[in-house]
Amino acid sequence: MAKKWYVIQTYSGFENRVKDALQQRVKEQNKEAFFGEILIPTETVQEPRAGGKARVRQKNSFPGYIFVEMEMTEEVCTWSRTPRRSPASSETSGRRRSSLRRSTTFGRSSSRGP
Repeated sequence: MAKKWYVIQTYSGFENRVKDALQQRVKEQNKEAFFGEILIPTETVQEPRAGGKARVRQKNSFPGYIFVEMEMTEEVCTWSRTPRRSPASSETSGRRRSSLRRSTTFGRSSSRGP
């Protein structure tokens, strides 16, 4: 089975914490083969400040969400749908094996699987 993109809903502002916790769990449980990238979509923005200087910072494109590339097998599905064990994570999108799938470009199309 091929890896596909899934969305994990988190508390806004805790995306990095959830990403780190998920990466740690994947490593501890030896599930690296089932997981690809874990992304927090950000964009660089310039904010004007007093004195004419601009501050450059990273802004989350989708606050409260992280994107995970993984192979959704029954074992991983059960294991990954235990958000209570991950700090500041509320849930994985979708039901059972039909989690929300995204294309690798995140903007083109999404489809629901069986």
